[in-house]
Amino acid sequence: MSESEMKGSQIGSDEKFASLLAQLESCGCGPYDPSIHASGQAERAMDCHSVIENLFEFVDHEMPEEVEQLMLDHSLHCDKCSDAVSAELKMREIIKRSCASTAPEALRSKVSALMSKHA
Repeated sequence: MSESEMKGSQIGSDEKFASLLAQLESCGCGPYDPSIHASGQAERAMDCHSVIENLFEFVDHEMPEEVEQLMLDHSLHCDKCSDAVSAELKMREIIKRSCASTAPEALRSKVSALMSKHA
């Protein structure tokens, strides 16, 4: 991929990201309100912005259990947040699978030779 193609791809990615953020902000789930959670409407107790902002911690289970539960409750009732969580989990699975394979012997030999040459 040429440098101009990579820049064009980056611009496309930036536009997609900006579009996703705009969609999440217009979701209508409303801001976080602890009183809503207390009233039994937990799916609205967490807003989309908070879910996306803390997505990695949520997926990695690196947050207090009660906050994780609020995020899960919200994501179960919000298609946009559910899609974001699903996409992150799928991306991690793809990365995990791609890292598990070993490079072909010919490629490893070429890389080793180049590293020895430049060492």
